[in-house]
Amino acid sequence: MDGGCPSTEEIKAIIEPFGESALRAKRAGFDGVQIHAGHRYFLSQLLSPSKNGRQDEYGGSLENKARLIIESYDEIRRRAGEDFGVFIKLNSTDLDEDDEVFTSCRYLCKQLADRGIDGIEISGGYGPFRPSPLFPYKESVLRDDAARIAKDVQVPVILVGLNRTPAVMEEILNTTDIEYFAISRPLMHQPDLPKSWWEQAKQQA
Repeated sequence: MDGGCPSTEEIKAIIEPFGESALRAKRAGFDGVQIHAGHRYFLSQLLSPSKNGRQDEYGGSLENKARLIIESYDEIRRRAGEDFGVFIKLNSTDLDEDDEVFTSCRYLCKQLADRGIDGIEISGGYGPFRPSPLFPYKESVLRDDAARIAKDVQVPVILVGLNRTPAVMEEILNTTDIEYFAISRPLMHQPDLPKSWWEQAKQQA
């Protein structure tokens, strides 16, 4: 793994701080937290066949690769309660042509949905999105992966990754089970973008 391979005990030591952090966020007045398990950060590497070569209870099988994330989610729920929003962001692809990450992603999403997670954000890669032959689309590039996950689970699925055009997003809403879109850089550039889209839609109606 990047930065060295932590021991089993070091991994187990991560679980409690997840719960403590969520409880602090709740006491501070936040409505929820998101577990970041994408973009090749540590939790993402546990799910990656090319990164996780562990031989202990956190490597090998799908169940083991997903174990830390599930244990951390359970700890957050235990400390922060059922009335506190808990979401996850994770990769459906690491942008490798022989990518097997989707299988791990799908398994984990089903497990978390069964445990009552409030939403799942499907992302991919490990940095800014760039044109890739792996993507058949120029925007909303992970729509196919997110749509497959959305069919599997009974919780809201959120699509991130070059969501740019209202017409494209509306088509995705109408043809898949994806319920929400995450938008970041466009809002940094134009914070009132949703209002602008709404005004354009009213004028065209």
